[in-house]
Amino acid sequence: MVNKGDAIGWEEWRSLPYEQQMGFRIPISQMLDLPRLRERHHVITASEYLRLHGQDPSSESSSGYWLRDWYTANPNVFDPEHKTPTQFIIENHWYDPAGVNRVDYIPDEMKNRGRWQQYFESETQETAGYWPPEEATDISSRLTSAMPDGKHIVDWEIAKSVLSAAGFGSDVDRAHDAFLQGILNANGWEVLRTFESV
Repeated sequence: MVNKGDAIGWEEWRSLPYEQQMGFRIPISQMLDLPRLRERHHVITASEYLRLHGQDPSSESSSGYWLRDWYTANPNVFDPEHKTPTQFIIENHWYDPAGVNRVDYIPDEMKNRGRWQQYFESETQETAGYWPPEEATDISSRLTSAMPDGKHIVDWEIAKSVLSAAGFGSDVDRAHDAFLQGILNANGWEVLRTFESV
């Protein structure tokens, strides 16, 4: 168990009670089945990468941030020409453009509910699609109004408060998530589960 702020070097938890500042540090080899993953893919951990480049594995960033200048400062220990590695940087806006929420996949039931229209995207040679516009309901209008500027999502707690204000009252606090999700789905909204707000 570690203090998250001390372990990662971020200050966002400092205002919380001490017990809420605590978390667990779990080795990646316990989180992922690396031998099984390596049966199908070429995978190394950051500490292995550092070792292969003559650096101390304990110098790995505790926040998971790739220390670009530090990690590429030394050549691979097997490189007779002693060339340092190069990196191609993928800009955030290339894979995370404004107005788009990336998801792992879109479930078929979501496509069916929204009457998904499929088309071929010639530029990327992939199949893409969209949902046709629907007439707004009172609840969907309230949810749209609750969206933060520049975002296309509403946090779960905000959605619950919107449903509560729309007449569901204390039922929102007692209801199961599936019940609330049904209300959202009936009003043209979908629930996206993430580790943190997208």
